[in-house]
Amino acid sequence: MKTFNIIGFGRMGIQISSLLITMGYQVNIFSNHFNLNEKKFKISNKIFEKYLKVKQSGSYKVYQNIEDLPQNHTIETLKEDLNIKKNIISKINYNIKDFLLFTNTSSYDPREINEHAHGLHFFNPIHQLKIIETTCSQNTINNDAKFLFDDLKKFNFKIFEVKNNRGYIYNFIYFKKIALCYELIEKYGYEPKEIINILNSFQTNNNFEEVIKLVGKDTTKKILKNLLENQNDIIKNPKRI
Repeated sequence: MKTFNIIGFGRMGIQISSLLITMGYQVNIFSNHFNLNEKKFKISNKIFEKYLKVKQSGSYKVYQNIEDLPQNHTIETLKEDLNIKKNIISKINYNIKDFLLFTNTSSYDPREINEHAHGLHFFNPIHQLKIIETTCSQNTINNDAKFLFDDLKKFNFKIFEVKNNRGYIYNFIYFKKIALCYELIEKYGYEPKEIINILNSFQTNNNFEEVIKLVGKDTTKKILKNLLENQNDIIKNPKRI
């Protein structure tokens, strides 16, 4: 049976565990508070069976001490705190470079967490969005990790190769958009509903090259220059989040 260790058992750790078990994997879960999330895990398992239309054929085992985890490929799903991620991974009691180490981080360069880590970024909720950003090379996708990516594709997951920048592509853009919304709120006094109402009125065209062509390159440059001219630290440290 294909096996993965899951480090961390929050919102994403629960879902990734459910996904793997539904796909027929043995999952070793490291969690100090499994009992607190056991009910959510059972609900999650039922959801994945329903949406993937497959009866779960995998299994799981829980470990409270990370040093006890058996030697296996690993997916890290800890909270977005670099120190916590690095500290816990450093306690793994097997040679990481002999196995695949994935991180579900959505805001760090995987290499900041561990030099051998690959990004494997799922989106919440996993059973509906079925989109994955990965920093794995084509060689890794087609060889060492082929078994995993082939299984994910069987369940219609879209796999996008991205680079090792923080936030990859989607979060890099989307959360900066959130920061800009908070800048409008804190700097200019807008109410959230005012911003949401206007944004919802547009059918957004995500092809920025088409938008630039429509507006014109020179005009686009001037707009960007004017908009960025008076930006301050609000975008970096929004107070009302």
